[in-house]
Amino acid sequence: MSKHLFTWMGTADLNGIHQPLRAGPVAAALKDKYYDEVHLLRSPRDQLPEKFHEKWDIWCEWVQEYATKRFTSIANPALRTAMDWEGIMDAARSAIKTVIKKDPKGELTFFLSPGTSAMSAVWIILSKTDFQARLVESSNWETKRDDSLQLTEVPFALALRRGAGAGGLMTFEDIPDRHEPMKDVLDVARRAAQTDAAILLHAETGSGKEVFAQAIHRESPRAGGRLVPCNCAAFSPALVESELFGHRKGAFTDAKEDRAGLFEAANGGTVFLDEVGELSLETQAKLLRVLDQGRVRRLGETDERPIDVRIVAATNRDLKKMCRDRTFREDLYYRLAPITIGIPPLRRRHPDDRRAHLTREFDAINGQFGRRMELSDDAWSKLDEFAWPGNIREVKNVMQYCMATVPADGVIRAKHLAVRLDDPITSGHPILDRPLAECDTAEKLLRYEYVKRAIQKAGTQVAAAELLPFQHGAVKESVKWARDHAVE
Repeated sequence: MSKHLFTWMGTADLNGIHQPLRAGPVAAALKDKYYDEVHLLRSPRDQLPEKFHEKWDIWCEWVQEYATKRFTSIANPALRTAMDWEGIMDAARSAIKTVIKKDPKGELTFFLSPGTSAMSAVWIILSKTDFQARLVESSNWETKRDDSLQLTEVPFALALRRGAGAGGLMTFEDIPDRHEPMKDVLDVARRAAQTDAAILLHAETGSGKEVFAQAIHRESPRAGGRLVPCNCAAFSPALVESELFGHRKGAFTDAKEDRAGLFEAANGGTVFLDEVGELSLETQAKLLRVLDQGRVRRLGETDERPIDVRIVAATNRDLKKMCRDRTFREDLYYRLAPITIGIPPLRRRHPDDRRAHLTREFDAINGQFGRRMELSDDAWSKLDEFAWPGNIREVKNVMQYCMATVPADGVIRAKHLAVRLDDPITSGHPILDRPLAECDTAEKLLRYEYVKRAIQKAGTQVAAAELLPFQHGAVKESVKWARDHAVE
């Protein structure tokens, strides 16, 4: 197992250029015999004050001479500024992933001293979220001591997930699925990302629609712009229009000031419309006009503003059926869905891919809480066999349950998972996962689910029958059966 040290170059290194082997944090790191490989990320010359340019040139000449002796890799990331959080995060993650790919069991250490405060902060964030890594710093690098790198502790946990923070949008590489059927889905999504066409993602709740949206944006021609998400189901019809299109002060009671909408905020980038099937017909008509005209009008204004955005929409509903039922505009559907991508639920993915999701969330929860727990073989078997009706979101919930209930020895066993996984609410699809011998009961349950939805929408059993392909008597019979069998 090799020991890898990752470090940026900073102005302190440049100030010590006249004594390159004695001064500067990076030079101190090179003297430390503990590390087998040193990986350097070099700050761009044009992002430094002009007084450092000559020193940068001299330092880089020294690096080139010394590279074959000590540096394993040298990266030159294209940062917008020395405080470019997104660029710094991307460069650091890319360097680490390259090493992990070649040496999965290697020990990682991040050097906090060189570089800007953003560079140091990113090392801390990554060590607390995506990667298990040591942190070191150097406060006495001007001396000749070989032990000038000191291990340091950051005594808190960050409740961040992979990809959180500046520049932390997920990429396709962050999606662990590598087998059919997800392999084909990811291939299509990658190709679609390279176009500027609108994309409609269809998947069950919790299957990772927003992760796909982030990855599509990251690999699209609009990656330099913002990805602005909107959960269409989270707002009333009036509020969702204000959220999307913006409003003028006084346009409605709570409009205390002028406000730009999400389309304006995303200009030049991507708007992610999650749960787009929940929009009212009135809002759908306004959205269609914005997409057709490429212009948006804030609520309370008469002037229109030009916008240039790509749309990635997502839903767990059957929009084609909603079009037939006239609850979703057919012209908007075709505007949103030139490319449609169906994301399989977790239960229909390859067993190795399901295990990859479980392992990733298990490792993440361990790192988040700063504790170490293990899963026994029988616990892993139980997790592998589970139907995961809540998909990836439920995987996260189960791993949090494991962390909250881990026994004293730190080993989660199948019996500890039984309470959570054998709960009838979470143990699988309540109808489709019933035994074959209960087919008749499953059929009645399925019919009642539709009857119940129709009654909720129409208000009465008589009105509900008009929405269903059977008579009022069948509705009454279904309701009576459910009551007799205590089905809610």
